[in-house]
Formats: sequence, C-alpha cells, structure tokens
Amino acid sequence: PFAGVLNTSLVVAGGANFPMAYPWERGAKVWHDRIYRLREPDADWETIGKLPQPLGYGASFTVDGGIVVAGGSDSGRHFANCYLMMEKRGKVVFEPLPSLPIPLANVGFAKFGNLLVVLGGQETPASTSASKRVFAMDSTAFGKGWFELPPMSGPARILPGVGVVADSVFVCSGAE
Repeated sequence: PFAGVLNTSLVVAGGANFPMAYPWERGAKVWHDRIYRLREPDADWETIGKLPQPLGYGASFTVDGGIVVAGGSDSGRHFANCYLMMEKRGKVVFEPLPSLPIPLANVGFAKFGNLLVVLGGQETPASTSASKRVFAMDSTAFGKGWFELPPMSGPARILPGVGVVADSVFVCSGAE
C-alpha cells in the first residue's frame, strides 16, 4: 500500500492482497482503493476516502501539505500518474502532479533531503526484468517534474528496501 503522515495521522491507502485464498491455492489478487487513518496509536482505524482507482506497489512520500503517491499498478497495468493526497475541509482530495517519465510499479523509494527518489521496479506487468533507472523530483518545486539520475549501482531490482543515512541512499534486498 501507500503510506505516510497526513495532518499528524498515519494514513495507509490502497495496496493488494489475496483475501479469499492464498496464491498457491489459486486465490485471486485484489487491488484496493480505500484510504485509512489512524489518529493515535490506541485508536481504531477509520476509512477517510478512496484513491482515484484501486492501486498498489507504487511510491509514497510524506511532504509538506500531504502525501505524494507515485506510480503503482492495478490488476492490468502499471501507471506513471502522481498525485498529492491532501485533506481539505475534512475530505481527502488529490492534486495532480507531474507524471513519472515511464509507468512504474514494484519500485523502491526514499526521500533524500527535498528529493523524492523512485528507483528500480518494472514498466509493465509482463516485464521479465527489473529496472536500474532512478528518477527524482524536488518536493519544493513539483512544477519542474521528474528528472532522471544515473542508474543505481549493483543489480537491477524490484521491491527493494531503500533507506537514507546522512548523504547516502542505500538499496538492499529486492529481486532481480
């Protein structure tokens, strides 16, 4: 799913799972569009809206004013769309942002200073290889859009763990 902090609350949106049976039992994967909020650790989750479409496996970033939702997939395709999820007058709204240069899902992502970084992933559900491409957007200048950085070192990856320490971005695990 996509996750972040919206007005001091933890928000989790979309995602996919196998609600009827495990995949090895021929269960069908289902993509979701619900947005849930947790106001306090001991509170109950509440439904506060829906994504523009059922979506998962993309990137999400907490930024001033909301949560950036970038890329992802549904049951049939991968997307390049990006939105700023915000809360206005008690409702979740989405402001369109510049799209990623290519459709991407199963990505790694991290916030590096003001840069929102998306790396790896795959362009289509039928892709048989992972990407090494890296894209970034300045969270203080969304209008400038996404730009490409040099490819990540090491093997191409889908679903990597990504972290930032000091002035370095670390990419771990995932699949090639």
